[in-house]
Amino acid sequence: MKRYLSAISAVASLALLAACSSGPVMESPVEVYFTENINVYPADAFTPDTIQGVTVIDEVMGAFEAISSDGVTVLYTPRDSPMIKVYTASGDSLGAFGIKGQGPNDFYNATPVMIEIAGDGDTCVWLNDVSARMLKRLNITRSRVAGTTLVDSVINTEFGAINVALVGNRLVYELMDNDAYKLKWRDLDTPADTVHAEQMYVYPTQDFYAYYSREGVSPDGKHVVFGMTYFNQLNIVDIPSMERRAVSVGNLMKYDDCYDSKERANKYDGYGAVACGTDNIYAIYFGTPVTDEDVPERTTTTIHVIGYDGTVRAVHVVPDVLMALFFNSDSGKLCGIDDNDRVIQYDI
Repeated sequence: MKRYLSAISAVASLALLAACSSGPVMESPVEVYFTENINVYPADAFTPDTIQGVTVIDEVMGAFEAISSDGVTVLYTPRDSPMIKVYTASGDSLGAFGIKGQGPNDFYNATPVMIEIAGDGDTCVWLNDVSARMLKRLNITRSRVAGTTLVDSVINTEFGAINVALVGNRLVYELMDNDAYKLKWRDLDTPADTVHAEQMYVYPTQDFYAYYSREGVSPDGKHVVFGMTYFNQLNIVDIPSMERRAVSVGNLMKYDDCYDSKERANKYDGYGAVACGTDNIYAIYFGTPVTDEDVPERTTTTIHVIGYDGTVRAVHVVPDVLMALFFNSDSGKLCGIDDNDRVIQYDI
């Protein structure tokens, strides 16, 4: 899904050294606003078409998130132990790794970030262990040989770094800090290691959670995309310039009176998952209910296809209740995880 191998090998070593140093310099944040540089499309501007998928991995208990590239698919299953399941491209199991814990080879709250082929040829996967405040690299090859979970590199992050991306030597993440949503990044192999930040203010509040869905990185490493379900928009960030644009389907004005996440939770629900393909972004769109009435149970899933320029290109409906999306860069296919813990592949 994301492949920047030689740079990451250097990143891992430098990150370990950085852990012993005084840490990177913190830069004052640049203030931006959610409504800046955004394309807004009417919710009824597109006529969806229905597409069918095929099941490629069947019933992985508690499947929650996944990534796929370099001949392997890695599933994160937080309700099961071991929590990390690895499969071949054809769906054959390569093993399960990672018990829940806080030891050096354990994972507590970890989502997959990037698959990497290390310099020695080992297949590895980076996972964001939020509770441990670090990225951990699980060496799949060595773990299979040893019969136990082996973490061979770490990169320190900040508390609250929910969505994290590795793009070459650049670490990009989003978090809440001092009641404001922040997009931060740092270059891990530069002598003057600095944390840069964009602080996206809306209104001061004690309970404001802008992020929800996971990030995506384009296979060419030129874009990072963050889905923000409460604000019904996708933030598209170009690499290395960090220029940001956004896209939203629906009317943003109705959000002006509500920034408390507890009040918003049952009223506003936009983008719920993101996957970056070669040419397009794929995003699950739940819609935006604005009443206090119960929301009907989903029986289908709407997927928006969006260009990296922020243009909505198509809208599809699949007859599956998808909880997550990921892009298989080997096959060039979009995949989803449904509410029956199946991995389904779509020809979009």
